[in-house]
Amino acid sequence: MSQHQKAVTSEAMRKSAVLVTFNGGYYNWKRRDKKAEIEYLKSKGVETRGAIESKKNLFAGCDGLLAQIKALITEARAFHYDHTMPYPGAAGICMNRIVPVYTKGIVQNQNKLETLLESLTAEWDTMIHNAQTTLGPLFNAAEYPALSAVREACYVTAKFSPIPMPSDYDELTQVEESLKDKLRTEVADETSEAFNKAIMVGWDRLRAAIANARENLHKTGEKQRFRTEWFDNLTSLLGILEGLNLSNDPALTEIGEECAALLKYSPEELKQSLYKRDELADTADAIHSKLDGIFASFGNKEAN
Repeated sequence: MSQHQKAVTSEAMRKSAVLVTFNGGYYNWKRRDKKAEIEYLKSKGVETRGAIESKKNLFAGCDGLLAQIKALITEARAFHYDHTMPYPGAAGICMNRIVPVYTKGIVQNQNKLETLLESLTAEWDTMIHNAQTTLGPLFNAAEYPALSAVREACYVTAKFSPIPMPSDYDELTQVEESLKDKLRTEVADETSEAFNKAIMVGWDRLRAAIANARENLHKTGEKQRFRTEWFDNLTSLLGILEGLNLSNDPALTEIGEECAALLKYSPEELKQSLYKRDELADTADAIHSKLDGIFASFGNKEAN
């Protein structure tokens, strides 16, 4: 990002980070409702949706749990993106120092999902029994999926793998050396490009986080929001950026140290003390101005 940044090898990246691929899924009950409604309309030759309004919600009684599961998957995916940096393909770069935090967060989401699925399982038979009563002649057992299929559709997973290195191709057999060299070059270039992009994304996220801090610190009264999640996210972001600073870029080191000052007080302390809010507001203003200058300088450099 700055003029001091040096090239970083894929070997250095592998020692400092891993790749992690996140996957999450949920059962789309609304699509099932839609399909059942369309099929019923076709069978009766009915054109008006309002004629079978009650047919829309096949999963009444469990739709709330299914909605919670969907929201949980969305939150888990957001957690993944907050704690990783982009890498070509589906994986993200997760710095080694962030891996314990990342793993803990994924496991917590998996446990929450299992709790919701257990509640869904407990309510499933009751839901179908009530649907028979509510829908009457409109009820069709074939429209309901097996509970096992619904559970299988809901998941949160994270798979770790090492960052590729040129030397990974040294042991290939029955492959011409020229092809090996080509593969080594491609891996080295891809890793370097991914690292540079990760740094850029990190700086951009940091600027957004500081802007958010400034906004809240300058607000008054009930409009102020000092949530623990914000502090946790900034802490993780600073850890990611510190881990990405493999070239010991002094600009990144300096900004990181200044941003850490924004974490000196707890959310509760900030809520209770105007003096402390004003102190950190001045700090956030100074950091934001410095970041604007860094981005402007980088933009001019790119333009030239």
